[in-house]
Amino acid sequence: MQKLTRPFSDPYAVAVGCALGVLLAAAVLIAAAPAFAHAPGGGSDPDHPRSAPAKRSSPMGFGRRTLRRGSRGADVRYLQGLLGRLGHRTAVDGMYGRGTESRVRSWERSVDGRVDGRVTPGQASEMRRRAAVGARVEPIADAPTRDYVFPVKGPHSYGTSVNRFGAPRGGRSHQGHDIMARAGLPVVSVTAGRVSAVGSNGGAGNYAVVQGDDRRDYAYYHLQSRAVVTRGQRVSAGTPLGRVGCTGSCSGDHLHFEMWTPHWWDGGSPFDPLPYLRQWDAYS
Repeated sequence: MQKLTRPFSDPYAVAVGCALGVLLAAAVLIAAAPAFAHAPGGGSDPDHPRSAPAKRSSPMGFGRRTLRRGSRGADVRYLQGLLGRLGHRTAVDGMYGRGTESRVRSWERSVDGRVDGRVTPGQASEMRRRAAVGARVEPIADAPTRDYVFPVKGPHSYGTSVNRFGAPRGGRSHQGHDIMARAGLPVVSVTAGRVSAVGSNGGAGNYAVVQGDDRRDYAYYHLQSRAVVTRGQRVSAGTPLGRVGCTGSCSGDHLHFEMWTPHWWDGGSPFDPLPYLRQWDAYS
């Protein structure tokens, strides 16, 4: 029997073999596709169908799933820290409980978003964006200038860094902005609303709080004497509330001014009022 002395090299047979190999590989990939689509972290979030697949750069996995009450993990811990940066502080324990849900709802209201207490991947991205630029709430949209006035009638300044929102205050953070002004100058309501609280407190001194018609609360501290308005009274932009003073815990005449999401010490959170003060100051 004669032995073959040269390799098999029929070009037609080689081409057929290659084609069969390609078809076999394609069939394997098609069969495996559903498994990849349902693997952990794959696909899009069922509660946010238009969300893009999560990126690997998400810190602690934040934004890879919808977070809701009952969720736990490093991404929840990241969310809790992020809420603090956005002015809605809550305990950082990695558990999405009632407190975290309340703060998420508070943030959603502050940006006029859908209020459901859940954080979808799209919302997570928006929260990170706002925190990166230092935005705590959206500016008051298209508000006519007549609807807002500066709270102090007379010469004033914005002080220094120690007078700003977030400045250290012996283990806590400053929750408003100090407007430096001469004692006795009129303090007025910055917008229309209803007086929700008046009184005198050891630290705040004489104070007044107005729940604005714009769904924000405004607090005025260290008034020279008791506020001249009463609880439940309707006020307009420019309605007198009292006068600049230095009652309570105070080292110089000024108005301590705060802005809150609904409501002051009742589920809301304070945020930086300085951008608004500058806006009102420009035309008051």
